[in-house]
Amino acid sequence: MRNKGLMVLGVVLVAATAFGYANGLFDSQDGLPGCETKLGLANAKAATNNSPVLRQNGITALGISDAKTITTTESRIECEGRVTLSSGMQGPIRYTFMKDQSMNAPFLVRAEIEPSQLAGF
Repeated sequence: MRNKGLMVLGVVLVAATAFGYANGLFDSQDGLPGCETKLGLANAKAATNNSPVLRQNGITALGISDAKTITTTESRIECEGRVTLSSGMQGPIRYTFMKDQSMNAPFLVRAEIEPSQLAGF
């Protein structure tokens, strides 16, 4: 990847909210997934894989580890962890789950990777 700036990745997800509640995938009844939950990690990975920069370079996120919650409000959960990419690189990722009443979806996911902090594994 030649892009030296911050990669901001995002995707609007129309998740099955009732499914998430039934399977305990949400941290609360606020309708946002927890950072460490299967649903949270899957959505962060999907947001990362939706990046035009990664897709253009044929790179995908293989997984996110060491996930933890940074801040939580009723409408926003901020998370961080480590992402492993198919390019053989690994580094920090920040991802956020947000409610947005203007969107026709339960929540919005935003993921950020700083390319200068990626290293081989």
